[in-house]
Formats: sequence, structure tokens, C-alpha cells
Amino acid sequence: MSFLLKEQQPRKTLFKKKKRVSIQSSKKKLNSKSPYKGVRQRKWGKRTVEIQDRINKIRLWLGTFNTAEKAYEVYLAKKIELEEKKARIAVICKELNGVHLVVSPSSMLAKDGPILPNDGGTETGVDT
Repeated sequence: MSFLLKEQQPRKTLFKKKKRVSIQSSKKKLNSKSPYKGVRQRKWGKRTVEIQDRINKIRLWLGTFNTAEKAYEVYLAKKIELEEKKARIAVICKELNGVHLVVSPSSMLAKDGPILPNDGGTETGVDT
């Protein structure tokens, strides 16, 4: 007969232990379903396409297709479009590197002279 206190008795686990799945095995499962990047198959057989827009940090839905090949064509076209956009932004940033745009008061002046507050609300320095 055991005289263990309630706190000293071994606890029964209410939950089953979960199996640990390695990252590599889960990636293999994803890659084995479709040989094309960005393309996955629905339960009913259609193929869906998504792509990550890293500039805007969003996932873009490209559509649902009957064949994996057609879905992958759309994926590649969008990928090229996003890469071109990224390249244009990189060129603009490179051109602007070191250039500081400063708005000075003199650049804000009118061609004929400064606009000063007065009674009539007309420009000063202009002959009328």
C-alpha cells in the first residue's frame, strides 16, 4: 500500500505526445506534389498559382488552371515582371544615391519676384 500524497503521485498525461516532423521531410512532401514552384494542386485536381511580391510584401493570387504547365507559365511571366520592377527600383535608387533634394526658399519664389502679403493681394515687384 502506498502512502504517497496526492502531489507525489505520478501524473497521468491527458494529451498524446505529438510526433515531431523535421523541416526537411515537410519540404520534401511539398515539393513532391508539384514539380513547379508556386503551383499547388487542389483536392479536386485544379492547379492554383501564387507568388510572393517581396517589394510590397504581399502574396499575389495568380489564378486557377487545369494544367500545371499553364499555371507555371503564368507564374514565370509574373516572376519576370516583378524582377523587372525590382531592377527599375534598384536603378533609380542607385541614380539617387548621394543626391539630396532640398527645397530652398529661393526656389519657391516666382519668376517676377517674391509674393508678399499686401493690401491688394498682388505681386510686388511687377510694374502695373
